[in-house]
Amino acid sequence: MKPIAVLSFCMLLAAAGAQSPSGSIAYAVNGRIELVDVASGECTVLVEHNTYDRPLHWLPDGSRLCYWNHDGGAWDLWTVDPENLERTNLTRSARDNRSPAASPDGSLIAFHRGGDGVWLMAPDGSRQRRIHALGHRDDAPVWAPSGRRLAFVDFEPVGDDRVRSVIHLVELGAGAAAEEAEMPASRALGSGEPMFFLDEQELVIAAAHEGRPDLLALDLDTGVRRPLTATAAREFRAVLAPDRRRMAWIESGGDADGDRLLVQDVADGEPREVAHPEHWYAAPSFAPDGNCLAFESGPARDARQVFVVGLDGGLDGGDSVRGPRQVTRAGGSFPAWRPR
Repeated sequence: MKPIAVLSFCMLLAAAGAQSPSGSIAYAVNGRIELVDVASGECTVLVEHNTYDRPLHWLPDGSRLCYWNHDGGAWDLWTVDPENLERTNLTRSARDNRSPAASPDGSLIAFHRGGDGVWLMAPDGSRQRRIHALGHRDDAPVWAPSGRRLAFVDFEPVGDDRVRSVIHLVELGAGAAAEEAEMPASRALGSGEPMFFLDEQELVIAAAHEGRPDLLALDLDTGVRRPLTATAAREFRAVLAPDRRRMAWIESGGDADGDRLLVQDVADGEPREVAHPEHWYAAPSFAPDGNCLAFESGPARDARQVFVVGLDGGLDGGDSVRGPRQVTRAGGSFPAWRPR
């Protein structure tokens, strides 16, 4: 089957001579999964019928896009090749498989099997095995740069009508030992939700700090929680750039003008506002070079579009960021920039 190409709003921008960042962004819209070339505006329909829009996840080399599919009566995890549209059902179980996260080298995919913990599998769906009995099915695990550590969140009951989020760390090890361990060593790290690893030593989490919700860097050896943000707002959906120099997140509730998309240098930067998303759900997504972000925003939950914004100058070649650029016209959510 040949890819189905359609004209998008972004192509009108290209025709007008505006300079766009390179690369392509996958997104979900009304049960379809599409891929837009940000420079040319050409869109390809990757999956025509997927019933529900859910988060999308690229394998690290960009060769396949992983998505959730509900055709069998419950969720399975599938991949699609953007070049030939070949689709593969990885989990083949209809057992509520959700929230995939590929290891940095692409050799493993971690995922949640609803009610049955955290699992690992090879990128072709083989060698499936459970590595922990807990895990919240709608929050993807996060990997350490080495691929030897994995963090995830579980919701723990507190009383009769409340829950608290608890972070767990799995020590996978390396080589044959990692492959053979049916249930690797693990430990709970306290309250919060894992966002990403800064390095092997520090895990960025969203958690309460001094009476307010912040982003914190948690030292995995000492347990010390180092604040990275300090506002009265709540920080959500933090992501790390591929070059690990920048982080981005969405701040909610701290500004009279609404939510804000913020970016910050990891080493010593100050938060910088780059956009005001509205009615969003998904995390922003960095371009492969780390110089642009894709995010969703719209006047209503069912009317979201995908936008891109430059972080080092305007997208039209100017000296400053001149505001986000819309790259979809018929809707779009869960943007995922394709790795190069």
